[in-house]
Amino acid sequence: MWPLAICNEMWKNEPIEQVFCKARDMGYDGVEIAPFTLAESADHVLAARRKEIARAAADNGIRMPALHWLFVGPAGLHLTSPDAAVRRRSADYLHSLIDLCADLGGSILVHGSPKQRSFETPDTFQDAWNRALEVITSVVPHLKARKVTWCCEALSPKETNFINTAEQALQFAQAIGQPDAVGIMLDVKAMSFMLGGPDKNLERFGSIARHLHVNTPDGHGPGLADYDFAAVLRAAKRAGFSGWVSAEPFDYTPDPDTVARTIIATLKAAVRTIEA
Repeated sequence: MWPLAICNEMWKNEPIEQVFCKARDMGYDGVEIAPFTLAESADHVLAARRKEIARAAADNGIRMPALHWLFVGPAGLHLTSPDAAVRRRSADYLHSLIDLCADLGGSILVHGSPKQRSFETPDTFQDAWNRALEVITSVVPHLKARKVTWCCEALSPKETNFINTAEQALQFAQAIGQPDAVGIMLDVKAMSFMLGGPDKNLERFGSIARHLHVNTPDGHGPGLADYDFAAVLRAAKRAGFSGWVSAEPFDYTPDPDTVARTIIATLKAAVRTIEA
């Protein structure tokens, strides 16, 4: 049906090679990478190390479809800052992330990073919108050259005041008008705060979304709290979603390995349900 991935920040203190081994043994197809788990800056992951990481993933039959938590580090990055120097630095770093993603065999940049995109008064939403358009438009040629798609992740108002709905994310992508370079992704936790919830948002946007994060409204992974992921995946199937399904839990209780095993078992059971 869809390839299944797990986000790696649960194991941020473990070598990525070990994470690939665990993901393989648990039955995942991929590992989605938070760049800050590899180094403080993507620029610090040198070419030889990138080749080592890509080789280790391939040796374990694991793919790295996407990067996420893009602006967590290094410090001083911000998508909508009124400071032009900060925006230039952020655009430069996006170039580095594009290269890291492509060098690891990925094709998606998931841009969440709520704190590094929120705006403050006296700035307005339109001010933030215009500045973000400036930054992302500037990296479109590099995105296209490396065959990577930057995907806007709509997040709840609890996390950020900039782009809270899938509709806004789509409007942002359409304003740039380069669908092979700039698109949207969907996140179950975030959609739970949107009008219509995950079901209606998947129905409307699932066919054009490039990537799907699965988690519960309170941040647990599938199977770690009461939530019907068969219904979520059924809605994704009806919509014609064709990307990766990637688990992004925020609660690692009781421990990362147990969380990851529970997630893959839950997702595979959900897939079997909708295929029956």
